[in-house]
Amino acid sequence: MSTSIGSSGVTFPDSSTQASSSGVAKAWASFNASGSITSVTSYNVSSITYSSTGRYVVNFTNAFADANYSVSGTACRSANGNVPQILSIVNSPSVPATTSCSIGVNEYSGSPADSQYTCVSFFR
Repeated sequence: MSTSIGSSGVTFPDSSTQASSSGVAKAWASFNASGSITSVTSYNVSSITYSSTGRYVVNFTNAFADANYSVSGTACRSANGNVPQILSIVNSPSVPATTSCSIGVNEYSGSPADSQYTCVSFFR
């Protein structure tokens, strides 16, 4: 089932159709990673593993068909967004897989850093 807004043609899938709908995130998470993972809000994410400073593994509840998905995200050292950081896919401990994806957060200097506010979305 999906929800339409008026006659605009904008349709939002519900949880039963989101995984098979095109143009919507197949998984997403928002979390605080200040030394450990807390305050997780997510869809299709079973857990987030803290690997090391600024390095996390997002584990999917339902695997993707393949690892050809795109990742988008943002990170800030403080919750009010006044210290932006760089979020990227990292190849350690693993390359993107159908069941998980390793992400990294760095300061602009390039040094790994934990983030108080991290959001990541996965599209396929």
